[in-house]
Amino acid sequence: MASGGRSIGSMVLEARMRRRCVDDLERPAIVFAPHPDDETLGCGGTIVRKLAQGARVEVIYLTDGSGSHDLIPANELAAIRRAEALKACGVLGLDDRQVRFLDLKDGHLAEQEAEGLTRVGAVLRESAAEEVFVTHRQEPSPDHAAANHIVRRAVRKIGRPMMVWEYPIWCWNSWPWIGLSKGSWRHPGAVAKAVGRGMPSLSLLTGCNSAVDVGQQLEVKRAALAQHRTQVTRYNGDPGWGVLGDFAEGRFLEMLFQPYEPFFRYGAIQDRD
Repeated sequence: MASGGRSIGSMVLEARMRRRCVDDLERPAIVFAPHPDDETLGCGGTIVRKLAQGARVEVIYLTDGSGSHDLIPANELAAIRRAEALKACGVLGLDDRQVRFLDLKDGHLAEQEAEGLTRVGAVLRESAAEEVFVTHRQEPSPDHAAANHIVRRAVRKIGRPMMVWEYPIWCWNSWPWIGLSKGSWRHPGAVAKAVGRGMPSLSLLTGCNSAVDVGQQLEVKRAALAQHRTQVTRYNGDPGWGVLGDFAEGRFLEMLFQPYEPFFRYGAIQDRD
């Protein structure tokens, strides 16, 4: 880790992203989030900036969020996360009419591809959006990868010119972005394993071709994430309730609050699986 707790990888990426900044954010857009909180983590600052420039933005949640924890009934958790999502979107500047829930089963999105394609297609047909935001196709989370596949298929089927913005989230949870765990340098095998796992995300994220400067929006982004209480605080104080801050001793979460949100951006007509 570099001084101040930041990894060398994050500082190198920031320098690259500074040269790839996009300022034209006025086009109407749909943000597809696999789960409640992905909208904030992946592109919360961009949403705030687009709204400030007068763009119409909608957030569509693909799954019900019921699979993040198993310590309370799934239907209860889904209801809580829906309410949290509406509050978070409100902080970002959206009203409830700009937020929709498709309520597919959390953790099983790939198995619901046909239904997901139908529901996402209906959303796209009803919208005048010129841009679509979705999690990156190489995300290690199965639901995130499935969300990308479903949304890209739906966009191609619609056949309307659209710009696709892919945003990474769980790609950050590896070397070099979060560094190495304490004491790992004493075990060369562990270092090699961590570096090997991180190479795909290294090439992926340094290959992102666009970024949005969200340095002035980070306070709002943090406030929005705080509304997703089940993901950032221990429910009823239960020590067994995992939170995002547990990953890599908080370094993973901090990677999602950089001054630049990176994207892989391309025209839908260019898309290839």
